[in-house]
Amino acid sequence: IRLKELCSLIAEKKEKVLVFTQFREIIPSLSTFLTTLFGRPGLELHGQTAKDDYFLYVSVYCIGICILLLCGLLFQPVLLYLLQNYLVS
Repeated sequence: IRLKELCSLIAEKKEKVLVFTQFREIIPSLSTFLTTLFGRPGLELHGQTAKDDYFLYVSVYCIGICILLLCGLLFQPVLLYLLQNYLVS
């Protein structure tokens, strides 16, 4: 319920959101739920995503083409590193 409240506010402001989860298995359900809430699909980034796609996904997220990005909690340090490098370059 809290996720829905928070994401509803973010969607109203037309801002982006990053959602981290510890369980990759719930990513498809979260993706469906958030796609409905935001009205458009986002990207799913997790340990089974091809490494060549990491920077592409982060770039697409940073320039605003997609509005959400889901990834496994263990993947968080890699994502944060990519975001920092994207923002610096």
